Amino acid sequence: MALAFRALGHSVVAAVEWANGQLERTFREAFDEVFVFNRAWETRTSYLNRIIQLIMATRCNAVINNAVAYVQAALPFLDQRLARLTVLHSIEPLEVLCAASNSNALDAVVAVSPNVAEALEGLVPSSLLHVVPVGVPEPQVMRSLVPPDGIWRLIYVGRITSKAKNLGTLERVLDQLYAVGVQFSMAFVGDGDYLPSLRREIRSRPYASRVRFYGACSPQGIARLLPESDIFLMTSAYEGTPHALLEAMAVGLVPVCSLIPGSTDSIVVNGESGFLCPAFASEAYVLAIKKLAEFPDLYASVSLAARERIKRQFAIKMIVSQYLEILENAVARRGPQTDSRSNKAVRVSAKMKPICPGLPRYIRRRLGNLLRGFRARFQR
Repeated sequence: MALAFRALGHSVVAAVEWANGQLERTFREAFDEVFVFNRAWETRTSYLNRIIQLIMATRCNAVINNAVAYVQAALPFLDQRLARLTVLHSIEPLEVLCAASNSNALDAVVAVSPNVAEALEGLVPSSLLHVVPVGVPEPQVMRSLVPPDGIWRLIYVGRITSKAKNLGTLERVLDQLYAVGVQFSMAFVGDGDYLPSLRREIRSRPYASRVRFYGACSPQGIARLLPESDIFLMTSAYEGTPHALLEAMAVGLVPVCSLIPGSTDSIVVNGESGFLCPAFASEAYVLAIKKLAEFPDLYASVSLAARERIKRQFAIKMIVSQYLEILENAVARRGPQTDSRSNKAVRVSAKMKPICPGLPRYIRRRLGNLLRGFRARFQR
């Protein structure tokens, strides 16, 4: 989205909290400037003050916060001329709490899907709430509309976590596809705490040689893998707007994914631009894939419809225009004010303390993350 804003002549700066490792070169190149505000061994208030100073130093006239807790905590203490938007991508309770906090300092809260907006109802004023989906650029490479000859190439892209992504059901789908004789290969793209267990499970299956794990991939890596696949398989229990689903459909993959009210059903038209299945009903995914394998003409028509659906409803230029309208209205409401930052003492509100850890809890969390990282590395 940053590139689309810049193409219209706007300057876009990214402030990234705790960039764990190297930021992708393409991420840095998408922005005019990138700041990383890693937290040192500093108190809650000291860290908050530093974030406020960093944001003000960018000399921006609008802040779009992707539900970063300490940025949300900083909003009441910024220059009153700044337009402030928070974007919520998830229905996870702590992220919802973050987006709903300090609403009196916000001009708008953007939910990326109807189910995310529903999670915010009653927590923020309805006048602030907007639903704007995630947008995707037009892909550089499209998948051929010709269905595969023989082996159907399935792909999963996302975090490798068991509960939210419901990967146990996905494993059962692969078991049942093998049992009914559908020829397939499977690519897993992503990383997460369930990856070591998933690798062990797959190694014991008779189709193990057909499965490949790519680990975490760059956006360019994913863009190369998607056109080499046929079906995007997603069994998630819950999602906001799954970005990988949009990217896959834009390339022409046929999605066979879980029915999530207010999320996937606002992207996929069942039977027309893909197939929606009850999240935990593995047999429903198998029937959809089997149907595509038996009727190649159906695959071609659904693939084309998936492309067109993204082009009409989720093109990045359309999404950016919606954000610009929200921002322009916010700036107009604020008017030509002078810098009138709050005189209140800078501190994290009581409501936000559960998601803005103080120094002792922050140290415990960091040490815990390090230990989990070491364990995961040795288990692979």
